[in-house]
Amino acid sequence: MLTFSRSKTEPIGPIRTRHWLWAVVLVILALAIVHAFRIDHVSLYQTNGEPVGFQTKMAEAFLDGRLDLGPAPAGLVDLANQWDPVANRTYRYDHKLHDFSYFEGRIYSPFGPTPALLLHLPIRAVTGKLVSPEVATLSWTLGILVAAFAAYRILASRFAPHRPAWSELAAVAALGLAGPTIWILSIGRPYEESIVCGSFLLMTGIALLAKATNNLSPPSPFTLAVVGLLFGLAIGARPHLIGAGLLIGISIIWLIRTKPLKWRLCISAICIPYVAIVLLLLAYNYLRFGNPLEFGTSYQMAGYDVAKYPLYSLGNFIPNFSDYLFGGPRFEAAWPHVHLLENTWFDLPDKHRNEPVAGMLTTFPVIALGLRCTPLAIRRAGHLRTHLSVTLGSLALLGAGIIMAISVPFNSSTMRYTVDFIPIFGLIGLIAFMASIGGVSGVSHRPWLTRCWLALLAWSAAVGVLLSLTACPGTGSC
Repeated sequence: MLTFSRSKTEPIGPIRTRHWLWAVVLVILALAIVHAFRIDHVSLYQTNGEPVGFQTKMAEAFLDGRLDLGPAPAGLVDLANQWDPVANRTYRYDHKLHDFSYFEGRIYSPFGPTPALLLHLPIRAVTGKLVSPEVATLSWTLGILVAAFAAYRILASRFAPHRPAWSELAAVAALGLAGPTIWILSIGRPYEESIVCGSFLLMTGIALLAKATNNLSPPSPFTLAVVGLLFGLAIGARPHLIGAGLLIGISIIWLIRTKPLKWRLCISAICIPYVAIVLLLLAYNYLRFGNPLEFGTSYQMAGYDVAKYPLYSLGNFIPNFSDYLFGGPRFEAAWPHVHLLENTWFDLPDKHRNEPVAGMLTTFPVIALGLRCTPLAIRRAGHLRTHLSVTLGSLALLGAGIIMAISVPFNSSTMRYTVDFIPIFGLIGLIAFMASIGGVSGVSHRPWLTRCWLALLAWSAAVGVLLSLTACPGTGSC
């Protein structure tokens, strides 16, 4: 990331018309969120007093001064192989330990501690109540939408100062509806909470990094320190988001080359929190499993024996990559017509399977067109050509690295993992398109491009909403 400051250029257009359009877009977004969230039967707190979900149980354990979630049931300890899916089935379901980790007689969470530390623990300590996973997922998801739009505003003000009056409304639709963020609210389990928490922290860090590293004012050490903190915490939610260190590295190179005021302090500010949190996470894992790189996946009690599962195989990459970019969606005559690919997942690791999933480029083609606009946007960037190239390129490398990271571990794909990377590519495509039609070089006379993009935006936003209308418990769109 390099550059970015807010231009004083404001989009022009009929004020009354813009206000009506804002109202329409925001009402659609709000209704989609309310429906997906199933607000009629979701409570703010867990009402039965029993901790439900990985993060809630971790918060309870932290309050008790423990890193584990308590002793394993005696019968589970006595099994010859605690990870045998047939032998441990009773304990996984009757004791609600499915997908938890077993290690040396104790139960652990295989998920990082960030969501528990940032949300569940403070609320539990102050109110004495347990936050429901659905509400936690809603909170992080709303954060993703706000952070993504903030990042767009900062970047577009720098690279697309002549964007049209309707661009902000289109950005709300593109970032809020044309993606999986509404869909994931319709699931809203503890699994999804960690994903949306990581995405929120990553997108917020990107927005603040864009603000801190503009060329027209000295970088703020405090803002850069917050960026380092957010990127570090993101690893505690989704370990593969360590790839955000790429953005920190590029920012360090920029600081060294440009040597702005207090540049050494700025480098220390962004590095120290990030490195400190990484070290704390390594120590956290070591204290739990005796291995700083082990979050608990290798000891997870799942529907298969993890010791026999081919984790982290390069052979998993191509089929998962294909699903995440080009799979589906599936169309039916009955309402709401649009669905994810059917669930083919079984506990057979030797053959590629998928939970309900659909590819980014085929399901949300507005992103594909936006990415295709990148060369045009760079040509029209004028004196900011290098800055725009590095900005979009570094974000694209981060997004590609995340796709690689989620495609290699398992021989299966799932829609919820797309929240790790689609907001990033959605932001890239949106900035590229806006810079193509209203960049530094002036307004582009390519009405056909604008019409195509708006048509694909309408389609992508409609699909993003329709996918949430037939949510199935646990996996997604039936």
